[in-house]
Amino acid sequence: MMTLLVLFFLFNLDSITRKIVIVRDERPQMMYCYEGDSLVAQFLVSTGKKGYETPLGRYAILTKRKRVWSKRWKCWMIFWQSITEPRPLRNGIHALEDPRAERLLGQPASHGCIRLSLKDAEWLFNWTQVGDSVFIISKMGR
Repeated sequence: MMTLLVLFFLFNLDSITRKIVIVRDERPQMMYCYEGDSLVAQFLVSTGKKGYETPLGRYAILTKRKRVWSKRWKCWMIFWQSITEPRPLRNGIHALEDPRAERLLGQPASHGCIRLSLKDAEWLFNWTQVGDSVFIISKMGR
């Protein structure tokens, strides 16, 4: 609860109904989903590996598509939700079609995106709406 109070102060979250908080620099890496001040779900995630660190900051879900092909990385991104425009890369929240990627959840492993398991990505995709807030922070309580 203390962490949520710090986030309310830092990001003025009290006026936001639905929000996603991703903790990038702690192990295991986690995503927390809130409705108001109630935690409704939490998931293991993988953010960007060294050289491709997922940028910290406040974002919003811009687009949602069930399946997107990445020409650059030659892979299917499942339950894709973009949070940045493509400059230089587009970052989003998604699962990978290859289930072996789930072994890396909890540690940095992506090229900047936030990866979840297929099951968790589907739940999140169904729960979110375009415009929902996404906060990528370094550590909880900071």
